[in-house]
Amino acid sequence: MHDELNRPYLYVANTTGGLTIYNISAIATPSLVATVPTSLFDTLNVMNVSQSGNYLYLALGNSFTNPQKGGMAIVDVTNPATPSVTDYYVVPSSASGGGIVKVEGNYAYLGAMKSGLVILDVTNKNNIQFVSQFVPSISYPPISNPN
Repeated sequence: MHDELNRPYLYVANTTGGLTIYNISAIATPSLVATVPTSLFDTLNVMNVSQSGNYLYLALGNSFTNPQKGGMAIVDVTNPATPSVTDYYVVPSSASGGGIVKVEGNYAYLGAMKSGLVILDVTNKNNIQFVSQFVPSISYPPISNPN
């Protein structure tokens, strides 16, 4: 995704490669300026990235090959060339990764695959707090002829 603050940076959810950040000032020759490795958040793959102000929110955990636990990390990109992880959260007992994360105000909404929707309080970027979780029924709505 392009930086929402109109700075010349591109943020890439790079699965096993973590988060990669490119300077795209010269669009024909983008340059890699930083990598945030998965080792900083329990080796969970980076599957999706969204931004709110100077913070990136990463949906963590591969849900395709070799499924991982699901979770979310917050990365401070006040200076995109020197990003820093402020905190990360792993959904307890999850086993199917994270797919998407969106932020509105002080809450992050993590689409955590089989673990459903997980709502996290991100008021304090250094201390993510669990708020609630909703796992919808996979059998709803009922389909009379699933074939």
